[in-house]
Amino acid sequence: MIHLTAKKFFVLINLFALLAIINPDKANAQWSVDNINDETTTYDRVRVISPDSDALDNYAGAKLFIQNSSVSANNALRVWQQRENHSAVQIGTNGYGLKISSTTATPNSRWLMHMDHNGDHIFTVKADGRVGIGQAFPSGKFQIDHNGSTLFSVLENGRVGVGTTGPGGKIGIVNANNTNVPALYINQQETGNSACNLTTSGYGLYVKSVIPNSNKYLLRLLNSNNQNVIYARADGRVGIGTSSVPSGYKLNVAGKATISELGVATSSIPSGYKMAVDGKMIAEEVKVRLSQNWPDYVFTPEHQRPSLEELEANIEQLGHLPNMPSAQEVEAEGYLLGEMDVKLLEKIEELTLYLIDLNKTVNELKAENTELKEQFQTNGK
Repeated sequence: MIHLTAKKFFVLINLFALLAIINPDKANAQWSVDNINDETTTYDRVRVISPDSDALDNYAGAKLFIQNSSVSANNALRVWQQRENHSAVQIGTNGYGLKISSTTATPNSRWLMHMDHNGDHIFTVKADGRVGIGQAFPSGKFQIDHNGSTLFSVLENGRVGVGTTGPGGKIGIVNANNTNVPALYINQQETGNSACNLTTSGYGLYVKSVIPNSNKYLLRLLNSNNQNVIYARADGRVGIGTSSVPSGYKLNVAGKATISELGVATSSIPSGYKMAVDGKMIAEEVKVRLSQNWPDYVFTPEHQRPSLEELEANIEQLGHLPNMPSAQEVEAEGYLLGEMDVKLLEKIEELTLYLIDLNKTVNELKAENTELKEQFQTNGK
């Protein structure tokens, strides 16, 4: 039942007369008047169309059909509710709700639905399926804007942008300058799981600074006491256990470190070696802890050292001490510092024994010489 006032009744009659909307054979209309101030009209179907329209039968069984001429600049239906605490349109259904179909040839520039408040865009659905909140012309499948800035967007290729309509990856986040908030904040309160898991069949994490030679960090890891675990700066310096890296240095480790293999100024570490240095080294102290025996065995009775005559012969033959590398071998292969210390100490200890033996011989000769002098002096008298 549709209830009309007298004023609305005469407006509707004039509208029907102008548009020739009722076909008595198909509309099956009925009209009744209860009193002068309360008119009631009952229709099976109502069509509002242009007089020259060819869509007289194109209502698909609808109870209300409105067609606006293609040359008309007016809205097909306009509802204006001036009372603030009531709805302009209310739809109740036991089936489907509102359905809007578009046949436009330019769906990217036509709205299916648009809502605004005093000219400010609230909600838009375009005929090509794009949806905008706070944006009348969304650039992707879904876009949320506020005060002229994009907050969130979803593109047709599946990319998602936060703060941008042009994400550079599957998810792109652009944080405006001077917002004083992180671009991404993750707070994992579950202690048994990671805050972020990255799995890749290609490259891993990529962080790039757009400020050259900056002292700002690209990566910073802190422990629960806000102490630096790793501090990687944009100028290439890295601090482990500290954020302080002296000028001219690339790495500063505050604390102990264990490295299985280390190359200094070289990427080539020979097999069997733990450290390779291409250049000079300086240190206040170097400690070598050997796994082999220290040469105290030289002083044991079992040690057989060559005689001086044998030693002289070996030197004449080899050109160097026995059991020592030659100059050519050292030049070609280098030498092991700990092993060389053992060999040198072995020679020093053997030399000490030679000196002791020589000293004994000298003392014996001195004693014999003294005895001969005494005999000569006695015989001379």
